[in-house]
Amino acid sequence: MKKFLLVAVIVSAALVSCKKNRTCSCTADGETLDTVLTNTTKSEAQTKCDALNVLVTLEGGTCKLK
Repeated sequence: MKKFLLVAVIVSAALVSCKKNRTCSCTADGETLDTVLTNTTKSEAQTKCDALNVLVTLEGGTCKLK
């Protein structure tokens, strides 16, 4: 029973910490714009930031996930 509770606590902690607010920072023409991506996993945030990067690259800028 103790092992089950320990596993349950670890899994719960992992699930809670997976999704959080993340920031995609884009720079173009000397200006920086931070976009907050709420309640996302790191891989979801990276996908969204990569999509922003495609648009910003057309303007000569870049985006990076912080």
